[in-house]
Amino acid sequence: RRVAFLVPLFDPEDPFTPEDGGSLELYPPAGQKGGVRTLLPEWNSVVLFEVQRGASVHAISEVLSEDKTVLFLSGWFHAAAPLAGAQADGSPKLVETRLETTLEAFEEALLPLPSLSKEDVAYLSEFVSDTYLDATKAEATRAAFEDASAALLPGFLKPQVAQRLRGLMVAADAKDMVGRGNKAASSAGQGGGWELAGPPQDQRFLVYKGGNKGTSEVGVAMEELRTKLFDSPAYGRLVAALSGVAVTARASSARRFRAGMDYSRATGCAPVPSGEMRLHSTLCLVDEEADEGMDEETKTGLWGSNLSGGYQAFVDVGEDAPSAAEESVMMYQGGKKRASSQGEGGGAPS
Repeated sequence: RRVAFLVPLFDPEDPFTPEDGGSLELYPPAGQKGGVRTLLPEWNSVVLFEVQRGASVHAISEVLSEDKTVLFLSGWFHAAAPLAGAQADGSPKLVETRLETTLEAFEEALLPLPSLSKEDVAYLSEFVSDTYLDATKAEATRAAFEDASAALLPGFLKPQVAQRLRGLMVAADAKDMVGRGNKAASSAGQGGGWELAGPPQDQRFLVYKGGNKGTSEVGVAMEELRTKLFDSPAYGRLVAALSGVAVTARASSARRFRAGMDYSRATGCAPVPSGEMRLHSTLCLVDEEADEGMDEETKTGLWGSNLSGGYQAFVDVGEDAPSAAEESVMMYQGGKKRASSQGEGGGAPS
């Protein structure tokens, strides 16, 4: 394949605007600098663009309009020989930074004890709601986790900690023109320590890599919470107590999913050694406070209905698991959290 074409078909009397979505997104080939080029559907037009096998990636952005539909006729023209430098297997090279996490081992295995020490409770109480530091609550959560391989812990952070993060998150969205009906630029939010994770055929979101030297206020705040709370042995012992699983190592990251732009497809995790398991603990922060004209109960209900997206799903992998090729096109469906046969477990979102 050397040249691809797209023919958009829609109602010419109701043309698409940037706010409607449905744009063709052309990503720079691997090894080349440059931003994402977006082309809105244009009536009675044909879009031609070069295809570099194993290097170029393109996509159609989500159609955000509630009353507009676009159809595409598409195809490719082949050449007698591949482009010089193209990969023989056709697998795309990385266009953005792939999210890589390295496991860091604790000094010793953190066993699931009946209760936390006074020192751990004192340390965690700066961040975590007192509810989850209680031995009775931990016992009940462990029983639920052992039954369903997942546990949901609402109100996990102390209110003052959560409200501070919410304020910084809302301010960042307003600064970057993300959400609330805005059509943000593809580069919105990048910089200040935030980098775009890809490749786009698998995932697209921002991951914070700025450490304490970044200039993003919400990024620095999340980094502080990540290093002080989630990477601490005290939190590891809390996870062990809540799940009943001995914890030996950890890896963590801070991610930002921008409204109408970001996603993560269903993909397998890295191989887990025999006899071990991987436990996911996810703290989720969203803006649930009511918008003008919408009561708080309605807004909270929208998040819970899956209509807004953003939910986390774990997919069972059994004997009928898809092949690697089929898995690469499998998308998240539904909001049900289940433990996979590869040893993954549901986390503890707030």
